[in-house]
Amino acid sequence: MQAITFKIILMFVTATDSVAPSQMPSMPASQPSTTQQQPYPQSHANKQAQIILSEALRLVDALQYDQVIPLMDEILYLTNLTLEEKLQAYFLKGSALAIIGEPVKAERAFRFLLRASPKYELPNDISPKVSAVFRKVQVEEEATRHQLEKLERKKVVAEMQLQGSPPRDLVGGRPIFFQYALRDPRRAVQTFRLEYRKAGEKDFSSLALKPDDQGNWSCTIPAELTQNKDGMRIDYFLTTKDSLDENLLTIGNALNPQFLEIAPGTIESAMPLHKKTWFWILSSSVALGVIGGTGWYAYQQSIALPETDGKINIDK
Repeated sequence: MQAITFKIILMFVTATDSVAPSQMPSMPASQPSTTQQQPYPQSHANKQAQIILSEALRLVDALQYDQVIPLMDEILYLTNLTLEEKLQAYFLKGSALAIIGEPVKAERAFRFLLRASPKYELPNDISPKVSAVFRKVQVEEEATRHQLEKLERKKVVAEMQLQGSPPRDLVGGRPIFFQYALRDPRRAVQTFRLEYRKAGEKDFSSLALKPDDQGNWSCTIPAELTQNKDGMRIDYFLTTKDSLDENLLTIGNALNPQFLEIAPGTIESAMPLHKKTWFWILSSSVALGVIGGTGWYAYQQSIALPETDGKINIDK
């Protein structure tokens, strides 16, 4: 079947645009018409498709393109056809219609073809009449598909909800923790990212927010990036994206980011007292001083004791 179909396509490719359809009579009336029969099982439908394609090949050899069209309708009437068989039938029907000068009807066949297989590609060196009609439909279908995807995305975003607020009372030298609760009924979100930069910088850095079992998404800007001497500002925006890397629900954007004000501070100044190096140095010095002082006092007391013969007079 594939060899027959390829030969049919090849005949369409090599046909000249000036060929006019012949008025050769259609198939004899005695031949049974599949349009009057009930749906067939898979194997029978395949056999019928092969018979019809064989007849279509004979007509293509005779340049009877107008007679190919009803044969493709015969194939498309059959049930249990494979997707490939349907695509071949739509392609041959549209090609025949384009060649005989019926571009509007050809567009309809190509439209069915592209809705079943949006990435369908024409064979190389196809007739200009065929390719012109096909490309027109392809552009229209692509625009329609994008419009439908855009409308569907709006519906998804309308059902989403992001709860949470940016951190407050920020001090340099401390990490900044972001956490949001995301309502996503259709589970459309594939990535949730924080884009941030120090005010005045050109490029944004990116952090992925990770979800937990409760549906909370979080990430942390490291303390090393927040320490400053005179106060600073961080610009940021949040994006959620679907599997096609298209934006869903967002907060801010690169042109109009949100921002955080951060008070002066360093990592050292933000450390708890027991973690600071100078604290342990000072503590060690004090401890050594106490130990040394206690030892010196004990020594002084020992040399101040009176000499005896080992007896202590408890009456005094």
